[in-house]
Amino acid sequence: MRNPEHDTPDRPFTGVSYARVARDDGTRSYDQTERQHQTNAAAASRLGIQVVASFVDIGQPGTRTNRPGLNHLFAHVEESPVDYVAVSSIDRLARGSEQLAYLLQRLHKLGVNVLMSDSDTVIELVLPSDLEVLQAGRVRGHHG
Repeated sequence: MRNPEHDTPDRPFTGVSYARVARDDGTRSYDQTERQHQTNAAAASRLGIQVVASFVDIGQPGTRTNRPGLNHLFAHVEESPVDYVAVSSIDRLARGSEQLAYLLQRLHKLGVNVLMSDSDTVIELVLPSDLEVLQAGRVRGHHG
């Protein structure tokens, strides 16, 4: 995976923005998703990542992984690879750890990292490797 802080790529880093609200409150929902996209774009810009597309789900719970906007995001990434997906907070992508792990795995298989851009902090979400999980279990006294 490319790292925007250390790599000197032959092409700019690219990403997509994803926003989600669970309830459809009309204009209020639209405003909330716009704020999420603005937060994502600002974080991406600070890291030199060019946002090339935005996707949104309104009235879609984060407990589901089958959402129209998220499905469009995956279709886009499969057709036009990008380096990152930016979300304003982790619960915009998924509300539960199982759903989050599933989505991170799908994106990782496509070569895409996820950035969470909450306020002035940007965090890259990664899945631990099988070896890291095994080592963590041993550290806690579990032998697998």
